[in-house]
Amino acid sequence: MGAYSFTPWKVVWEVCGKKTFRPVLFPGHWKANQSLQAFIPATGLKEARRILDELRQPAIEKYLLSLQMQKAP
Repeated sequence: MGAYSFTPWKVVWEVCGKKTFRPVLFPGHWKANQSLQAFIPATGLKEARRILDELRQPAIEKYLLSLQMQKAP
């Protein structure tokens, strides 16, 4: 664990067992289950929303599916 674990905002997604890539925004001091979830820390809401918007672009999901990091539908 590092300072990134204690940021006030996190953009989180499940890393296995899903057929789609759906990142979500979590406020507060939420702790990811490292074996099931990944996250990008953010120090402010504006930054967190920008990250979330970028990750929700269809090209990101398509790229991850091409790497077989997520199961294809």
